[in-house]
Amino acid sequence: MKIERFAAEDMSHAMRMVKAAMGAEAVILSNLRKGDQVEVLAVADYDERLLGAIAPPSAGEKAPVDPGNEVKPVDVSTNELKAELASLQETLRTELAGLRAEKEKSRLQLEASSTRQLFQERLLDLGFSGDIAGHLAKKVPPGINRVPGWGATLKLIAGLLRVGSNAVIDRGGVYAFVGSTGVGKTTTVAKLASQFSFRHGKSEVALITTDTMRLGGLEQLSTFARTLGVPLSMAGNFSELKRAVNEYRHKKLVLVDTAGMSQSDLELSSQMAHYKEGVPDLKICVVLSSIVQNGVTEEIIRSLSGVPISSAIITKTDETLQLGPVLSGVIKSRLPVSYICNGQNIPEDIEPASRDLLCRSVYALMKEHTELPSSTGTREMNLHV
Repeated sequence: MKIERFAAEDMSHAMRMVKAAMGAEAVILSNLRKGDQVEVLAVADYDERLLGAIAPPSAGEKAPVDPGNEVKPVDVSTNELKAELASLQETLRTELAGLRAEKEKSRLQLEASSTRQLFQERLLDLGFSGDIAGHLAKKVPPGINRVPGWGATLKLIAGLLRVGSNAVIDRGGVYAFVGSTGVGKTTTVAKLASQFSFRHGKSEVALITTDTMRLGGLEQLSTFARTLGVPLSMAGNFSELKRAVNEYRHKKLVLVDTAGMSQSDLELSSQMAHYKEGVPDLKICVVLSSIVQNGVTEEIIRSLSGVPISSAIITKTDETLQLGPVLSGVIKSRLPVSYICNGQNIPEDIEPASRDLLCRSVYALMKEHTELPSSTGTREMNLHV
């Protein structure tokens, strides 16, 4: 009698293996599924008298045990079992705590990302450029799950602004005002000259204009000079400008009104650099209108890259809907703002710049043209910057 064991993926396959190996007369003694296979025990030349040699022991009988394979009982104390269980519980608690911490971290990161996105959209609504808005949004602490209030928003903006001093009115000097056509250079010159003359006397003020081609601008400045009672000189070229400055050397304040330039005019930089060479103590202020789109202010300042600009003056804040574009330009150029002009009235519609004033102007414009939350109060607006 021949006994063999066969393993196959299913019973039909196993039967084919038995038949191929042992013939059609083979007898199946048992079949058992082990994992994903079927194990078959088959016999050829079957003899019932020999079956007892391989049959399992009947009930009540003990199967013979090989002494070498005898399984001996393991003595495990109750204390050891308790210690093992306690260790397993501690491991599970630790793993669960770690999973909860990771889940909470992911939740906070998602909330922070959403908060920063909302904050960035608020800054874009204020007119700030995308890169400035993105830079400020990154300053929102990761644990914050709500958009910062208006006070916090304006403090972040204030942290990027640079402001100059009230030097023109306080101390005087020789100043040239440059900028695009129509930004309000002539009116700004008139305002500064008026305020200086009220404080130090009109005998200490003199005006010069290089804008000899624009008849309207020349007439405007001439009328103002006569009204205020201060001298006005015209300088059509560099030599005449140098001569006029030397003529007024005894004056405490000399203001030079220049011709309006396109922001893409490449000659502006070289021309002002030439003026600076001949008049070493000449300080150059760029006048920037707040009625601009993003990128225009930067282009204007870039056209003056070869000139040491002392400060910027922002005009027409009373005519714009948002200050974000012009402030984005001075922030990226790291240019200090010295004065803000908020109207056409001479001399009152000009103020020395401060971070607080700039931010309050941003807020006032937003409040005027956008529906703000009613919870925003004056207490939140105490910037102290």
